[in-house]
Amino acid sequence: MLIVFAPRHAAAQLTENRSIPVERLRISLDRQGVQAAESGTVLPFLSWDTGLWLNYADDPLVVYDLDTGKRIAALVHSRLDGALMATVGVWKIVQVGAEIPFIAYQDRSGSIQHTTGTAVLASLSNLGFGDVRIVPKIQLLEAEEVGVDFAILPTFTVPSGMAKDYRGNKGPTFGPELAASRSLGNVKLAANLGYLLRKNQSMLNQEVADEILYRAGVGYQVPFGPERGSPVEVDALVSGGVAAAAPWKNSNQSPLEIVLQGNYDLGPVLVFAGTSFGLSRGFGTPDWRAFAGVRLGMVDDDIDNDGIKNVDDKCPTEPGPKDNLGCPETDRDHDGLIDRLDKCPDEPEDKDGFQDDDGCPDLDHDGDGVLDVDDKCPNEPGPKENQGCPDVDTDRDGLVDRLDSCPAEPGPRENNGCPDVDTDGDGLVDRLDKCPKEPGPLTNAGCPEPDRDADEVIDRLDNCPDEPGTIENHGCKAKQLVTITADRIEILDRVYFKTAMAVIETRSYPLLENVAQVVLAHPEVGMVSVEGHTDDRGSAEYNTKLSQDRANSVVAFLVKKGVPAERLIGKGFGPTKPIESNKTERGRANNRRVEFNLLGAEGSIQKGANEAADDTMEKR
Repeated sequence: MLIVFAPRHAAAQLTENRSIPVERLRISLDRQGVQAAESGTVLPFLSWDTGLWLNYADDPLVVYDLDTGKRIAALVHSRLDGALMATVGVWKIVQVGAEIPFIAYQDRSGSIQHTTGTAVLASLSNLGFGDVRIVPKIQLLEAEEVGVDFAILPTFTVPSGMAKDYRGNKGPTFGPELAASRSLGNVKLAANLGYLLRKNQSMLNQEVADEILYRAGVGYQVPFGPERGSPVEVDALVSGGVAAAAPWKNSNQSPLEIVLQGNYDLGPVLVFAGTSFGLSRGFGTPDWRAFAGVRLGMVDDDIDNDGIKNVDDKCPTEPGPKDNLGCPETDRDHDGLIDRLDKCPDEPEDKDGFQDDDGCPDLDHDGDGVLDVDDKCPNEPGPKENQGCPDVDTDRDGLVDRLDSCPAEPGPRENNGCPDVDTDGDGLVDRLDKCPKEPGPLTNAGCPEPDRDADEVIDRLDNCPDEPGTIENHGCKAKQLVTITADRIEILDRVYFKTAMAVIETRSYPLLENVAQVVLAHPEVGMVSVEGHTDDRGSAEYNTKLSQDRANSVVAFLVKKGVPAERLIGKGFGPTKPIESNKTERGRANNRRVEFNLLGAEGSIQKGANEAADDTMEKR
């Protein structure tokens, strides 16, 4: 350290400031670095490295005369110090290290002799700790990708040196650094560049403030045979710093030394020793130093040797297969099948020769819901009601015997498996027959057709259901011009209109009066659709209107004869629904017609034609 006395200062006036750390030696916190230069890589996850080193420094802090340039005293003459250090990989790209420096011995000159007087120097304490250094490292780039390993180290110190006896700073410091490294065969290269922020200190003309720090080193692994991997490595390093405010302006603010170090790697243990020489008068630069130390660590990216890197291993300290993410296989139910492959890891396999490779107890081999102990057919699925045995269908009627009331005789499911019976012999089986003991037609659900007037014509076909008549007259006493069916009233004559008009001719009145009488006698048929039709001669618009008008005329006539208007609807279809070809005179005549369809009758409405004469609808 260069502290100069000017002639104007009296030696007796020296005010000593001991809150300046004098030790500049660093050892890289993991063995991947080069001497003090940290590498750009991090330790593998959960790998660790520790170390202890001791250092002897000669005259690291001295006082020079400004006029003569001669050394006149040593504020720190001899010093024996060292440090404990440890580092661990905490993630794929992160490691954390710490260093605890200590001072074992130091001495100094008893006084400063100068022409201006003599200053007596108080002794230094021999034992104490320096400032603890915390060094996280985050790897940003890898040599495999960009050709160089690159990391950032946001380093900081804790003032555990108490700012006494040149052991530590007055307050905490923060010194972020960049580290770059590259391995080229037997050669390792490493360089660091950092900025140290700390509280300014001064004594005489020595200023201790923010610094720019730099280190660059090369390591060489000495080969002892054709193969690489020699345990011997030699390192050379240049380490220095300059004042951040005025780089290289003052020599006492520009420490610089060259360091040589040898390493011998014994696996977990690595021993090293070295020396350095000061190249400047910067503070903390000794004339020379000698140091030695030992490392103990486990730098391994697969601690449990299971072939899975620690960072990807869920159980990095216990070997396990890759399929189990590096964790040991377990068998909680002790059935001989590992949990990862065991579908029932907490229930042991019953080892009965049936599906013994799934790890689950097979208590129901056939999967029918009946446990084997209760299943009379354990290997054939069957319902519980049949004690686990398959159902049987003796009569092959699709209904199993246990549900079949007649298991030996085929019958429909609706009859519980028994053959259908037709008690009344009407062709409708009893289960579908509303009157199973009385024969009746299918159209009346097996019940006899009613005949209120007992004339042997059933009511639904009887034009006069409440007055006895003859079969020839459709249940009436008088001859009929119409008949009633399930879906229509069929006219046995035709409806005549005046030419090109919707006026009904009087000769059709008896026919329409008969229609009205039948509609009134059968309220159960509901609404009646009166439909008018034409042939295709003339325009469609004209024919449609004419057919509608004539249908309306018929409706009006029926209403006049007592049929409720709400039971009638008139609709003209014009030529759109021919029943024969319009290419012949007869076909056209038959297409000109009036129909009476029962909208409320059961069954679909059949649009059959009533035979028509030429004058049913006038020719046009």
